[in-house]
Amino acid sequence: SGVDRTDINRQYYQLFAGVEHAALVDAGRDWYLQYRAQPTAFVTASIGAIEEHRAAGDRIVLVSGSCRPVLEPLAQDVGADLVLCTEPLVGDDGRLTGAVVRPMIGDNKADAVGSTISALGFEAADCFCYGDHASDLGMLSQVGHPRMVGADPVLTEYAQRLGWPVLPATAGPLAESRVPR
Repeated sequence: SGVDRTDINRQYYQLFAGVEHAALVDAGRDWYLQYRAQPTAFVTASIGAIEEHRAAGDRIVLVSGSCRPVLEPLAQDVGADLVLCTEPLVGDDGRLTGAVVRPMIGDNKADAVGSTISALGFEAADCFCYGDHASDLGMLSQVGHPRMVGADPVLTEYAQRLGWPVLPATAGPLAESRVPR
């Protein structure tokens, strides 16, 4: 309600000040393993899109406001090549400071995607991107093939106006046969 998501993301990570980084890594892995087992843990259309891109030989990059300890197990499951995320700062004592390098939300996502496309030597016009929230609009605008996932009202307006494909946000499991080996 009027608070910028970037600020909310920063405030959220302040709650982790003093937590051992190793403990966050363990907790992230444990949480993911429990979450992954749920029958509605994944957006099936997104998993299908990842499979199609992987089969085409595309690089898979996950971009999220979440942090690496939560995202790395997911990245391994779906065969992602790179993770761009909110990176909590770790002090010399191995504990989180409560600060982050940059919240991977909104304009920061757009900047990270644009920089990554350039660093990898890709043409933005050839790249695909999937987003599910209005704050992903800048990121989606960085590529030639934006895709909306779900029914966010702001993104829906843009998708309809610009002719972007819309994937349903139907939830389902990650079948073992879908996990890259």
